[in-house]
Amino acid sequence: MDFDEVVKKRKMVREYQRNRQVPTEVINKLLKNAHRSPSAGHMQVQEFIIVIDPITKKKLCQASLGQSQVEDASVLIVWVDYLKKIQDFMKNCM
Repeated sequence: MDFDEVVKKRKMVREYQRNRQVPTEVINKLLKNAHRSPSAGHMQVQEFIIVIDPITKKKLCQASLGQSQVEDASVLIVWVDYLKKIQDFMKNCM
């Protein structure tokens, strides 16, 4: 499948089955592929945090301006970028 097909077939999901568990193997595969994503200077300035704790998901829901899907999903993968590393890299490029 080429990129145009992937983009045309993608869809956004905003409703989740709270009790449906995502197998660890699926989460690991997602993380493995996410770590393969390219980054400027191969800095890999991102970190992925797996969240399944209901209290933490509730707090993240509040922090995301009440987007209920954040709390409803059985698992969250939070993508964290390290802005300081990016800024340092950009300074060195100039």
